[in-house]
Parts: sequence; structure tokens; C-alpha cells
Amino acid sequence: MLNLSQRKAVETTEGPLRILAGAGTGKTHTLVSRIGYLIEMLKVEPHKILALTFTNKAARELNHRLTELKFPGVEACTFHALAARILRHYWKTDFAILGKKEQEEVLFGILYPNEKKELRIILSDLELIDFRKPKSSLAPERMEIILRDYRAALKKLNALDFTGLLTKLLDLWEEDEGILEKCQALFSYILVDEYQDVNGPQIQIVQKLADKHRNLCVVGDPDQTIYSWRGSDPKSLADFPLNYPDCALVSLTENYRNPPRILKGAEELIGHNPERLPKPLQALALKQGDISLWKSVSESEQNETILHLLQNYLGSHDAMHTADILDVKRDEEFLKFGDIAILYRTQAEGKRIAAELAKRGYPYQLSAPEVFWERKEVMEILMHLDQLRFLESFPEGIKFSDWMRERIDHYVSLGKFTDSQVTHMHMLVPHAMAYDAQPIQDALFDFLDEARTEQDIDNLVESDKINLLTLHSAKGLEFPVTMIVGLEEGNLPGKKMGEDAELLAEERRLLYVGMTRATRDLHLFFCTQKFAEPTFPSRFLEEIGYSNMIFGKLPETTVRSIHRKEIRKAQMKLF
Repeated sequence: MLNLSQRKAVETTEGPLRILAGAGTGKTHTLVSRIGYLIEMLKVEPHKILALTFTNKAARELNHRLTELKFPGVEACTFHALAARILRHYWKTDFAILGKKEQEEVLFGILYPNEKKELRIILSDLELIDFRKPKSSLAPERMEIILRDYRAALKKLNALDFTGLLTKLLDLWEEDEGILEKCQALFSYILVDEYQDVNGPQIQIVQKLADKHRNLCVVGDPDQTIYSWRGSDPKSLADFPLNYPDCALVSLTENYRNPPRILKGAEELIGHNPERLPKPLQALALKQGDISLWKSVSESEQNETILHLLQNYLGSHDAMHTADILDVKRDEEFLKFGDIAILYRTQAEGKRIAAELAKRGYPYQLSAPEVFWERKEVMEILMHLDQLRFLESFPEGIKFSDWMRERIDHYVSLGKFTDSQVTHMHMLVPHAMAYDAQPIQDALFDFLDEARTEQDIDNLVESDKINLLTLHSAKGLEFPVTMIVGLEEGNLPGKKMGEDAELLAEERRLLYVGMTRATRDLHLFFCTQKFAEPTFPSRFLEEIGYSNMIFGKLPETTVRSIHRKEIRKAQMKLF
């Protein structure tokens, strides 16, 4: 079923269209329904439809939804995957795509010793240098030299990095208009999800591809623009009508996700951002839910409060020390572990909370574990597979995933690997299953390109564990119970962010994203002291509105227990 605004977005098929889709308004449902309408009602061939997304994870989810609804054949992929396919077809087939670790290794060989401490910041600057001011401490003249040497090193390696995939595609079209025309003829309808996250080169790619037919639909929410450090701009959706004055405009404002009280607080918060596109959301969820505010003297007391809440939600876990015991003893009336998310601004906060959960035996997963694709053994097997790309013949009548399993077994037999390393290499096989419908060589090209364009958020796996996520990683997800810690000035917003109007607006959007993940209960935490230094409540709490919150209060017995622990810790420091 579609509401009136969703139906308008689905049935407005010709010409440019901008869809403002607020949090919880059924954006993906609308997008999939629009694709179905094009295929079933307008008889558009699926392969003539291009759906572009921001991450591989989102592309896989979209492909899964389309396959479930019997709409296979639609080209649903990321900008980087699209660029890689076009470049391999029209430019050269044998170039390599460098992952983040490999980019760092190249840059490490270029920098002076005193510059290497800023390696990751400098690499971020190189990725955005065409449309963002450098964030490193290096002079612009030095950055130009580093950029020149970095590009020369990539050329020598016959390789492209993330940004290079996009800029090389634009250069190719600029050099050969005939190739651009062939690419434009590939698709009759283009849809772009999460348009607020696109950067300059991505916008240019979309505009050039859609220049002939102009059937371009972009979907997004400027209030959820949280990747400016990657080049995204909240004005991208506002500027769309400037580039396409005849575009149709649709706003999705009926929120099906958040309880009214939570949505009200989130909307009051984001209302403090200047120059917003108006899209007041209406809460249609009948369920009730509150914003609970928890004040703690210290981070230790805050973590004890979190553990108290977990016990209330998950049942009593006294004297239980392993996740297996927790899982067996869990009563069905309680929430699942995976129904709970604890969100934070920095990875350091998450690691400290993880340590407390581990002591109590709670199963959890962090949003940024060691990146799977950058494990030494995984990179080795990928390099081995990369060497097989250009075989003259591949076996027929066998699925790509089965072929992959055979190649991994053969590679393992040639060397000495630990059981853990072998397990990690075999974890590639489930990823390979997504390409089983393709001929093996085509599948191998696409599989390797996707492996090289994975992002941090793509490493999050759905499982029945408590989710410890950065606010950035939580985007696009939802949880019955959401807890957000660290609401102190200097942390959220960060110290430097609070002094810059644009950065402060992004910090506000970041918290807005976190708040709108909650489908039942939302808990906010702030401490009055951290690391023996006094702290102050985040200005965002007042902007949410204290009248929209209830103040959390622990049982007296729990408070006494926490205080006894604090005293014991203080006494131990004396020895």
C-alpha cells in the first residue's frame, strides 16, 4: 500500500523528480515500488533502469528487495561499481582498484617522516582536494606536490583509488563523447538513493548520464547529511531544482517508524538548523515511546546505568558469564539482543562500553571491527584471484561460488595457514553467491571490484547481538531500543564543531539521525564529569526540549551498589 505522496512519487515517471523523504517515511518502499511501476505498468525493460546507492550494503539490500518482488535485471549498484564496470568496458580491463590499506601504503612511501603521523588525514585530503579545503596542517603547495607524486605512483601501478574511479570516468567521457553517448543509451530511467550523500563528481556523473532522456529521480533527506568530510553537501537536494527548473517535487512526511514523543523531540532539535528545506513530519506510529534522559556523575556510573537498563530489557543475568548461558536463559517476553543499539560519537567511547558488556557476558558487535577485506590472508587470496582474471577460458556449468571455493582450497593447499586464516578466506564464498547467475569471468571482475570498494558501514553484519555503533554507522538502521551516550559539550557537539556554524549544523544532523533510529524507546546520557574533569550538558539537550523528556531515575538499591563500587575503585587507587 502507498499513501498519496508515495503514489505521486511512484507514478511521476517522466522528467526530473526530487523526492524529499524524511526519516521513517518509507523511502525504500517507495523506491522499489517506483521501479516495479516502471516495469509492470510502463513495460520498461529492467536492464534499462539504473538505481544508484551510496554503499555496497545498500545496493545488496535493494537488489534483494527487487529479486523478492520478481524484478531481477535492474542495475542496482554504487557509483564506484558503475564507474569500474564502464571503465573496464570502454577504457582498459586490467587496471587495479586500491583499497584503503593499499592507498595508505602508497602514500606512506611519498610522505616525509614528520608528515607520516598525519597519513590518514592527508589521504582524506587527497580524496577530496578538488572540492574541499585540506584538513591537514600541510601547506597547499606541499599538498599539490604530494597529490602529483601520489597520482604518478598510482599510474605506475596501473591503479585507481576511490576518487580516481569517478574522476577517470568523467575524464573518459570528456575525451570521447562517443563513449558518453553509448553510456547514456544504456539506461532510460535513473534513480539515485540517499542523494544528500553524493559528492561533486557523483553529481556530474548522474547529470551526464541523464542528459538525453532526463528521466532522473533523486531521493534523500538533507537533514540526514552527515558525510561532509567525504564531500557530501546538504544543499545538493536544494540545488536540484536549480539544475532542473522543470522538475517535479514530492515530499514524504508521514513517519511510520518513530513514536510521536521521540519524533517531536528530534524535529525540535533539527529545527534549530538554519536554511532547511521544510518537511514537517507527522508521526503515524500508534506505539508509545519516551525520550529518557539519564544524568550520571561519571562514565562509570553511566555504564552501570546502561547495564541496569539492559537487565530490565533482557531479563536478569546475575552470575551469568557467557553469551551462551545468556542466550539459553533468556525469556521469550524480553527483547532480543539485536533489538538494542548503543550509539556514540567516537570509537573510544564504544570500546569502553564494550569492555563493560564483556565483563557481564553480554554478546555485542562493534560497528568498526578489523576491516575484513584488509586482513592479510584475505588480501592475499584476492591478489591470487586477481591474477586469474585474464585466463583464456573458465569452466562452464559450475556456479561462481563453487569455483571460488575450489580456488581457495587449492590456494590453501600451497601454503601454511592457521585455521583462523583459512576460515577468513572461506568467508568470501557467501559473498560470491551473489554473482552465481553470471559467467565466472564476469562474476570474478564484479566480485573483485566490489571487494575493493567496500566501506566501513559495509562491515556491519546483522546478528542477535547488542549493537555498538558510531552515530555515522547507525544511519539507515532502526532499533526498538536506542541509547545515545556522550551528550556533553566538547563531545557532541565536538569542541571544534561547536565553534563553526556549518560543522555545528552537521553535528545536530548527526544526533537527529541517531534519535530517529528508535522505534520504541530512546535513552540519552550525559555525564557531569569525565576523566576527573567537569563536563557540561550538550546544548542539544535544551534544543530537544526538556519538556519532551522524562528524567531517568535508578532504584535506590542500584544507586547504593554503584556508589559502593565507586568507593572501592577510589580506595584501590590509594595502593
